[in-house]
This record gives sequence, C-alpha cells and structure tokens, in this order.
Amino acid sequence: MTATDIPVSEPIAKTHTNSHLRTLITQRAISIGIVATFFLIPVWHRVEFASDPFLRDYSTGYLIFIPIIWTISWWIISGFKGVKDISKHKARWLWLGGLLALAIWGLASQRWSFMATDRPEIAAGAAAQFALAVLFVAALYASQHSISSILMTLAATLLLHALIGGAQVAQQGSISLDWIGEFSLDPQREGIGVIQAGETRWLRPYGLTAHPNIFAGFVVIGLLASLALSLDERKSLRWAGTSVYLGGFWVLLLTFSRSAWLGFGVACLALLILTVPFIWKNRTQRRQTIFIVGCTVLLSVLFFALYRPLILVRAGVNTNTEITETRSLNERAIYNNVATEAIRDYPLLGVGIGNFPWYASHYLFYETDTDMRGDNVHNIYLAVQAELGILGTALWLIVISGGLIISLRSPVDETNFQLRSIVVCSVLALLTIGLFDHYMWTMLHFQILLLGLIALSQSKHPNR
Repeated sequence: MTATDIPVSEPIAKTHTNSHLRTLITQRAISIGIVATFFLIPVWHRVEFASDPFLRDYSTGYLIFIPIIWTISWWIISGFKGVKDISKHKARWLWLGGLLALAIWGLASQRWSFMATDRPEIAAGAAAQFALAVLFVAALYASQHSISSILMTLAATLLLHALIGGAQVAQQGSISLDWIGEFSLDPQREGIGVIQAGETRWLRPYGLTAHPNIFAGFVVIGLLASLALSLDERKSLRWAGTSVYLGGFWVLLLTFSRSAWLGFGVACLALLILTVPFIWKNRTQRRQTIFIVGCTVLLSVLFFALYRPLILVRAGVNTNTEITETRSLNERAIYNNVATEAIRDYPLLGVGIGNFPWYASHYLFYETDTDMRGDNVHNIYLAVQAELGILGTALWLIVISGGLIISLRSPVDETNFQLRSIVVCSVLALLTIGLFDHYMWTMLHFQILLLGLIALSQSKHPNR
C-alpha cells in the first residue's frame, strides 16, 4: 500500500468531533457559571478562603465569587468565545470596549485616589472588584446567553428568598439560617432595619442580604422576571409565574423600601408602554395582564389596611415619633452635599473608586460639626461622578445608555421583544432605585446584576 492509499477522512472526522465536543463542554460550563451567579445574587454568605481582609470585604469572600471565577475561567479556556462575532457588529464592539475602558479607568484611579498614600488597598480592592464584575459581564455578553433562562432563574430565586423574607417578618427575627449567611435579626437591637411607630419596632425582611433595601432591590428584579413566566403561552408556566409574582409582591410591600416601590412602579409603567400593543392583540395575555393588575391593586389596598400606621410613618406622617426615620433622611441629604463638594474639589478625576466614604469622613470631621462617620452617598449618579470624575462618568453613562439603545433597536419578533422589554425595564428599575441608594455601584452582586442585565438585553437569541 502506498502513501496515497491511506484514508484520511477518519482522522479529520475524529478531530472535528473532538473540537465540537470541547466547544460544547465550554459552552455548557459557561452557561452553568452564569446561571449560578445570578442565582447567588441575593446571597451575602462569606466563605473564609481569602487571606487579605480588604479582598474579603470587596469580592473574594463572597460565595458568589466561585461561579464568577468559574465563568471567567471557562471563557478564557474557550479562547474568549463570542468576541470575534461581536467584532463584526460596530455598536456591540464599541459597547464592549466602553465597558472594558470603564474598568481600566477604575483601575487607573488607584494612582490618584484620596487615600492612595495611607490606604492604597481601598482603591485597589474596589477597582479589582469592579474589574471582576466587568470580566464576568464580558463573558456573559460574548456568550449571548438566552434571556429566558436568566429570567426563569431570577423568578425561581425570588420564590426561595420571598419565603425566607416572609418567614423573617412572621417570626420578627432570624429563622436559623445563619449557616448560609442570614444576619442575626433582633428588632430591638440598634442598627437593624426596622420601622418604628411609637414603641413598636417592626422588623423589615433581610432575606440573605445585608439590608432590607438591598433585599427589596432584588425582589423588584425577581418580580419583573416572574412577569415573563406569567405571560407565557404555556398554562403551567403562566400560573406558576403569576403565583410567584403575587407572593413576591407581598414581600416587596413588607420591605417598606420606598425606593424599591418607586423603581418597581416606574418599571411596570415602562413595560406597559412598551408591550401593551402586543399584549392587547393576544387574548390570553390580555386577560392575564388584567388579572395581575387587579391583584396588584387589591394586595396594595389590603397592605395599607393592615399596616396603615407603619406606612404613614414611612411616608413622613407623624415623623416626630420616628427618630430613626428622620435621622436616615437627614444623613442621606448630608452625604449628597458631601458628594457635591467632592465633585467640586476633584471634578476631572474624582476621589478614586471606593474612596468616597474616606473623603466623606475627612470632610465631616474637618469641615462640619456633625458626629457622623463617612459612608457611601445614596445616589449612584453622584457616587460615580465623585469617585471617577467627569471622564469616568462619561464612560459609565455611555455604557448604560448605549446598551439600552442597542437592545431597543435590535430587531426581534413579538415574543422576544417582550422578554427584552422586561430586561430593559429591570434596568430602569435599578437606575430609578439608584437615585436613592448606592449598592448597584458599590456592591459586587448588584454591579453584576445591573451591567449583566444591560448585556443580556442585547442578546441576539432572547428565547434560545
């Protein structure tokens, strides 16, 4: 037999099969990591495998760090799968470039940060955390993960955590889940999130997060995700989604989070504007929407009837009986003013990522007579500008607005447009809440949620 007689088709076919298998494995591994990360967003549990304290505070101490690193690692192993495809689309390529540029700017801000000399680890930790979130979102963006699977994950997660939050309110305390990160919740202890009316101190639900407002922010996103299921053509999913929505909405009310209530209202209004032409043409969806709206109104009325004294306190009526409420509002106003001073003092570069609380401590100690300690400003727009300056803020706004514009301009059919609209409105909810809170800028879990939803909204295969 001569060399020309040797068959070559079998080795070529085997190589092709092995390559296809490797691609399938990496795709599946990346998908598992993405789903696991979104599942762990409302879990603040820390794992003691980080030796450096500042790293534990910012990223590697959280349980969610494991699937984040898993996802990024498999994306690297895959050869940065999806980046080549993104490079063919100018708008998507520019968005990814803007996202990476924002992370690089955050890393660079270590050089000029307010505490660069005395505590360089402050900016280093915050910059590393944000860069980690950006790398994960880049992997999510490049992989073109389906919207529907993430929305189902968020809805299922809401069901689990709504049960936990509801049980905490019923118990008016912890429910023995400290082994997975539950905080010790005693409404009589200072520093615990409560509504106080007279002598009554009513515990607000924490779930497995660090604060009721953070918990409420996740519940809002879970509620919007459950609406995707409640409008599904399959009856079983439709009623499962509706049940999750109704239970989750009651827990959202129990959080007494005004910013989350507002964010949810804005998102629902925007969702109706975007999708009502499609819903109205579909008899099943039209009836389901009317049912959900009716139940939402009834639950709201029932909640007001049951918790009227606490709601009036939260609304600012009879605030003379609620010292903690008044103090909270005053402190937020003070931090807003301090952020304005930081922007005035460091307009171009900012005080450095993660450094605003330290700037605030310095300013409050030397420039005012208050006994307050430094903290994050409860407004993400002021926070970004104070920490990253004009140039960093411009990049951040381009990433936020550019991602939403790309998603709304991408052509999809009616079903996929509804899924995409839910994700876009979830982003609007977080941006609205961000007028009154900071965690979607300062905390790893919600950095990933906000940027991840923007990336997800641009998916070319929403229902894959």
